[in-house]
Amino acid sequence: MKKTLSIFLSMLVMMSTVTIFSASAKVIVKDKTMNAYTKKIYTLKKPTDRTYKFKIKNNDKNYIGVKLKNYKKTFKLTITAKKPTNKVHPAVTLYYVNSKKKVVNKMRLNYTVNPMKKLTFKDRKMNEKTSRKITLNNPYAYEYELKASKAGIIKIPTKCSKNGTKRTYNFKALKQGVTDINIYFKGTKKKLGSFKITSGDFKTVILPKYKTLTFKYNAHGSSVYMTESHINVKDILGFKHAGAVYSATVGDESVASIVSSRVVYATGKGSTSVKIFEERNGKTTKIGTVQLTCKKASMRYVVIQNALLYNNNIFGNGDNTVFLELKGTKTSALMPVIKERLLNNSLTTSEFKSSEYTVSFKSSNTKIAKVSSKGKVTAVKKGTAKITCTMNFTDKTRYKTVCTIVVE
Repeated sequence: MKKTLSIFLSMLVMMSTVTIFSASAKVIVKDKTMNAYTKKIYTLKKPTDRTYKFKIKNNDKNYIGVKLKNYKKTFKLTITAKKPTNKVHPAVTLYYVNSKKKVVNKMRLNYTVNPMKKLTFKDRKMNEKTSRKITLNNPYAYEYELKASKAGIIKIPTKCSKNGTKRTYNFKALKQGVTDINIYFKGTKKKLGSFKITSGDFKTVILPKYKTLTFKYNAHGSSVYMTESHINVKDILGFKHAGAVYSATVGDESVASIVSSRVVYATGKGSTSVKIFEERNGKTTKIGTVQLTCKKASMRYVVIQNALLYNNNIFGNGDNTVFLELKGTKTSALMPVIKERLLNNSLTTSEFKSSEYTVSFKSSNTKIAKVSSKGKVTAVKKGTAKITCTMNFTDKTRYKTVCTIVVE
C-alpha cells in the first residue's frame, strides 16, 4: 500500500492560521471558517511526479470557488468565499490519479462561510486644491471601486497602491464642498459602505504624533541620508495649503540643522525646539513648535543605513552572489567592496578610520572556496559556499553580511 502524502500548509493569506495535516489511515476532516468575499491561499508540498486534482461536494449553489494550480514541487489551492453557507458545508477533497486509479489524499476541508464582516470608514477633511493619500482596509478577495455622490468636488483616483489588506488612494480636492465617497466591489453594484470628504480652508497644524520627535545621530555618517535621523517639514503637517511654502528654524544648531529651510536633520546629541512656519499669500505665520531629541546611534547603525542604499545586496549581483570561474583558480576581493559601500560611502559621506573596526571572514565550505583574513576569496572546485563577513566596531557593536560564492 502506498503511503499517503503528508501535506503542509506553508502559507495562508488574509489572517489564516498555519496548520499541518498528517497522513493516516482515516480521512482527516478539517473545518475551516471564512467570511464572505474573502480568500485563502494554501501552498502545499507534493512529490514531483504527481499532479493533484480536487473534487467538491455540497457546493451546488456556488458557496465557494476553488482553484488548484500544480507546480513542480508544490501546488497552490485557492479558496474564495462567495456567499454564506448557513447549515451547508462545502467539502474539498484532494486526489491524484495513479495508473488510471484515483488515489485520495486522506484530507478533506469542510468550509463554513459566514456573512461578510462589516467595515466602517472614517470621514476625512482636506484643503481645497491639495492632494491627500487615504488608506482604506480591504480584507476581501475583490478590489474596490470608488464613486463620489457629488461631482466636481473631489477627484477620485482610478488606481491605488497595495500593501497586504491596505489600499492607498491619492485624492485631490478640486473645490470646496462635501461629498460622500461610496465604496463598491469593482464592476458590481455591491455597496460596502461610504465616508465623507470635506474640502475646505482649514488651518495648517502639526500632526499630533510629530509634536515630539526623536532622531538618531552618529558622526560617522550624514543624518540627511539616514532614516530616523531627518524629516521633511511638509511630512509632519496636516491641512497644508496649495501654493504655501513651509519652513523651519531650530533653537540649537549643535543638535539639529536644516537643509533648504525644509529638511530638519540631527547634528549632535541633545534636545532642542523646532519652529514651523507657513508662508501664504505674502504672509508668514507660525504653525507651532516641535520638541526634538537627538540620541547617539551606534556605528553599526551607520553601516545598516549604508547597506539599505543597495537593498542589502552589497556585492552587486542582486542576491549578494559572486561568480568565480575555476580557470586558473580565480579569486575575488571582498574587502574593497565592504570599504566602498559600507564603511566609507561617498553617497552618505560616511567615513570610518581603520582603527575603529576590524573585519573577519569565514567560509561555510573551504572545499569550494577559501577566504583569507583580508577577504580574498579563492575558488577551489565547482560548487557553492557562503562567506560571512563580520565587522566589529570600537563601540562594541557588530554587523554581519553574507556573500554567496558560486564556483563554476
